[in-house]
Order: sequence, then structure tokens, then C-alpha cells
Amino acid sequence: MIINYPTGLYGSVLPHEPQDSQNVTFLISNTSPPRADLLFLKIPVGVANRQRPPDTLTPEQRRITVGDLIFTVSRSSRGQVGNNAQQYEIGEVLGFDNVWLKATDPMLVSVKTEIQHNLNVYDYAELGLTEADVAVINEQSLSSFNDITDRLNCLRMARADAEVRINTNQKIVNEADKNIAALEVMLVDGADPDIEVLLVKLRKRKLLAEVALQQAVLDADASAAEATIDLQKLRTVGMVLK
Repeated sequence: MIINYPTGLYGSVLPHEPQDSQNVTFLISNTSPPRADLLFLKIPVGVANRQRPPDTLTPEQRRITVGDLIFTVSRSSRGQVGNNAQQYEIGEVLGFDNVWLKATDPMLVSVKTEIQHNLNVYDYAELGLTEADVAVINEQSLSSFNDITDRLNCLRMARADAEVRINTNQKIVNEADKNIAALEVMLVDGADPDIEVLLVKLRKRKLLAEVALQQAVLDADASAAEATIDLQKLRTVGMVLK
């Protein structure tokens, strides 16, 4: 019998009496279950809200039943929420005299890292190592690999968060420049103390944004540099992790 759907969904069409002519195997294997009256199938609220029991198995215990380690995949995303800030208007002409247009170093580490561990089998006996020595390598390589993975994911998150801050503060600087330029024109045409107050506020806010922008660029570059180093360490340790 080929089961493509939960068999309970066929309850309304399955034969219930010996004289019913439906073939259960053919019905379940070759037809789709009838649609429910609801727009979507619902599970009881109690089942949906049931708390899952904690996972008591360690990765080492789980690997006993699933076999040798083949692939390790790690990934991370930003932790800071962005606001989809648009730095420039559509069709805006950009000049080359804005010193606050900061470029960051490229992030050479991708969002996801995948390492394969079964490409080589080492002959530790020929290297003069005992089973106890190999056990030490296996234990320490796993511990170091996990530590480097956690650190690398934190660096990925720090880089993504820094890019969010760069985008947000660059938008503040750009918008402050436009408003300052407009208020300066208004001030020339007619002196107004209220405009002077607004200029002071905008220049102060722009200065704070420029400082935050500069720090975000430094943080992004530092995270990219450290992530490149940690990725190489991860691949080095991953070669002996089995």
C-alpha cells in the first residue's frame, strides 16, 4: 500500500460493511482523500499548544544510530530589525563630494557554511597514534568545531546588524543634508529665528548619525575580517572531525 496522505482522512469513503465494494488498498494508494468542509484542516488546540518534551540526547549519542558524520551546515541571520530605509530617491543625482559615503570591506563568508567530513580517512596507526590518542582528537575537534561555529554565526549576525545600522544612519545623513540645504535657502531669503533653531537641531542630529555611521562601518569591517579567519579555522578543524 502506498500511503501519500494520513489514512484517517479517508474515513468518510472507506468501506464499513463486508458488502461494500470499495478496495481499501486501491483507494488509499491511487486517490486523494476527500476535501474537508473547512477551508483548511485544523488540529485540536490542545495538541497545537502541547509543549514538546526536552531533547535529552547529545549530538554524540544521536550519531550512534545515524552513522558517521558527513556534512555540517551552519547559518545565521541578523538579529537587528531593519526598517527598509531608502537612502536615495529614485532619479537622484549623486555627487562625489560627500565624504560620508562609506564603503565597507566585502564579507567573504556566506550566510551558510557547509563542510563535508568524509572526504578522507586518516590512518592514525601509521601516524603512531593509539586509540586513546584518536579519542582525544575526536573529542577536542568536536568541541573546537562547535565553539568556532558559534563564534562564526555571531560574527555573521554582527555583520548583518552593522549593515542595517549603516543603511539607517546613511539615510538620516542624506535626509538631514537635504533639509539643511532647504532651510539655508529659506534663511537667506528671510531671517527667521525658528529656522535657525531647526538648523541647529538638524546639524546636531546629522553629526550623531555620522558618528554612528562611522562606527557601524568599523564594526562591519571588523566582523568581516574576523569571520574570514574563523572560517579558515573551521575548515581546518573540520578536516579531522569525524
